Amino acid sequence: ARLAAYAANRADALITGGAIDLLMGYELNDGGLLVGYSDWEIRNLEISPIAPPAAPQPSELPPDAVTRRALPLEFALALHTDPDGRIDTFVSLESRVTGARPYLPGVLGAALRRHIETAEAAPFAVLADAVGSNADTLASVPFTAGSAEITADARTALEALAAALAERPAVGLTVPDNYMPIVDRAALAASQVRVHVALATADAARPEPSAEIDFTAPRTHTVLDEFAGERLAADTLVALAARHDLAAASSPDELAPYYAAVFMALAANEPIPVSTLRRLARFRAQAIVSALIELGIAPERIMTAATAADDGGREAQPRVPLGLRAIGSAATARSASAEQQGNNITNQ
Repeated sequence: ARLAAYAANRADALITGGAIDLLMGYELNDGGLLVGYSDWEIRNLEISPIAPPAAPQPSELPPDAVTRRALPLEFALALHTDPDGRIDTFVSLESRVTGARPYLPGVLGAALRRHIETAEAAPFAVLADAVGSNADTLASVPFTAGSAEITADARTALEALAAALAERPAVGLTVPDNYMPIVDRAALAASQVRVHVALATADAARPEPSAEIDFTAPRTHTVLDEFAGERLAADTLVALAARHDLAAASSPDELAPYYAAVFMALAANEPIPVSTLRRLARFRAQAIVSALIELGIAPERIMTAATAADDGGREAQPRVPLGLRAIGSAATARSASAEQQGNNITNQ
């Protein structure tokens, strides 16, 4: 009862059910600094948010006043609650004590508030702890530039993420449509020019466009000369020839660096519409969602977001950054998780 009243005062929530076991220890040094620990075991916690007191108007506050921000309590509980409705968490204690004896409810309340705010700021670190994983591994999905294919590295990241989400059934995932304008545009342009060259130099009716271009082949030289004459400015070709000393090159091997540079110039000049990049972003999000559903995550836990361009520079690997959110009470999520597991067994 005392804890319920304290939660209503400090966390703007009513505790309406559940059990809490708390083990704590601390020491108070001569300087008045309390340092200690608190080990929490919470089972089947049920809370009911209450409206916080109305905030005073800015004109009513002194210049140095600090207003209290509402705690993301539902999100923090979702990040810590396992499929059985249990929360096992360790919270460090540190507080400056001014009186003869510390006011422990205040010390615990301040420590829990810091713990909750830390979880909000770094939710993937909390999620990673559930399965002994790494926050960076769970927070984003890597892709090859210009591609929406799930690579081996992406599969590893998604398997770890699915395992963590299975341990936190009240956590939902947000997957944005994401692309990198510089890196993805360059990769798509190079792929497009590679297809053109492959089609122009292939003997077979259906060439393999992903095959590497042989820049020593005379036929490749002929095709690239033709494309360059049609698509590149004359001064660009003069500069490339001078840079690679084209006049002194005679053998196919000596000519290869020049034609590789011509290929890169053609790729840089190749138009790639923004709509193509946005489509790539949608395909990446769809690939992530499909892979997670295949790994057992219920579709209703996953939400996609609008297309976003991530200007990570020219050298960065494209990654789709993910987001986490609470998707309802832990009890509701446990029920949905149990139903999903039953459906998985039935469908096997």
